[in-house]
Amino acid sequence: MKIKKKISIVSISMFALFSIASCTPPIPPDVLASFAEKDVQCASGEVKVGASEVASIAVQASIDLYLSYCPESKVTTTPDVVEANLIITDYSAKEPEMCSTASVITPAMSKTSTLAYFVSGFDGLVFSPETVQSIINGEITNLNDPQIVATNENFEFSDQPIILFGINKPSASDIAYLEWVGRQTGQNVNQVKAAELFD
Repeated sequence: MKIKKKISIVSISMFALFSIASCTPPIPPDVLASFAEKDVQCASGEVKVGASEVASIAVQASIDLYLSYCPESKVTTTPDVVEANLIITDYSAKEPEMCSTASVITPAMSKTSTLAYFVSGFDGLVFSPETVQSIINGEITNLNDPQIVATNENFEFSDQPIILFGINKPSASDIAYLEWVGRQTGQNVNQVKAAELFD
């Protein structure tokens, strides 16, 4: 009896280390002192940071760390985009429009999103945006698909079905990831066609 290996691909979202929750203990004094020894350029004058609720925890943690370097600086948060000197957003459609008149836009994410796969012996596969889109919309259902083979010439692919898992409540960063894929391919990617969804 021939047994086929199955590959599971999971669209996951995980907190980045800088997304510090309110229950996180304070930074130990010796660690804080080592941070303070680093070269930090302190800004003069008041800085008002505009951020949505999605990024508020990470933004406040970053402000607190900056003020530990520069206690004379004045940095506050504001929900009013018009009066903000600096706006932090992951720039997904789920976020409110915050940067329509900005001269420079650099997306910042408090979480990361990725496409992860689990199969023995296939470390380091390369998926183009077109391949990612075809996997998550259900067009590619097997690891030996020519689109996957084309960017992974050093691997030998046998018949290995792909089972796609997703999450029930995508974060702003998950949505930003799908939007990025859509921008690269020129087609909208609204959802993951998963066999099963998890919380």
